[in-house]
Amino acid sequence: LVAAGLDHVQITLESHDEAVHDHMVAVSGAWRETVQGVQNAVAADLYTTTNTTLTRENVLTIEETVAFIASLGVPTFACNSLIYSGRGATVGTGFEEGELAPVLERVREEADRRGLRLIWYTPTQYCAFSPLQLELGVKACTAALYNMCIEPDGAVIPCQSYYEPLGHILHDPWDAIWNHDLARSLRERRYAPKKCRECPEFALCGGGCPLYLRMTGREAK
Repeated sequence: LVAAGLDHVQITLESHDEAVHDHMVAVSGAWRETVQGVQNAVAADLYTTTNTTLTRENVLTIEETVAFIASLGVPTFACNSLIYSGRGATVGTGFEEGELAPVLERVREEADRRGLRLIWYTPTQYCAFSPLQLELGVKACTAALYNMCIEPDGAVIPCQSYYEPLGHILHDPWDAIWNHDLARSLRERRYAPKKCRECPEFALCGGGCPLYLRMTGREAK
């Protein structure tokens, strides 16, 4: 892969604890392969980052996980909240947006102690959790705006977790994909409830994650 031109890789590592990681990804033995993959990427001089989904299963020892990531020689790691799609929609281990601040404070403090750069991905409603207050940057949903994803079968979806196709990359013209009603509705934030549209922070947070709003019954009707 390096010889072919790959220069960046991100690997999901859910915990320093083998049992916790394997349980979260539902594959026995996954932790050992994942750690070996991180070590291989670092040794190959690839720009390597990790990503950790913060859930009730792994936050009790999140400081140990951050320390473990640092020990692997990874300079930057990322975190996100549980994404409510696929198995994540029913697993029941995610945090409400209003519960994230104290968890991320712990993550950031340990990252600072270890000299790691922390990236936060999850868009949230700023009235519940503002990433700006923890100096994590402006976060809003970028589905069908700054990014889309192409599935192995060629289906184009709004983001890596929004499993509703906008079209087919080989069969449909790009204009039709870009202007699909779902894509337009996401860019226009039609999912955002009324309280968001009346909020001065709406231009920044965009109402949070549409998948989270749908799962929690807060999506605009």
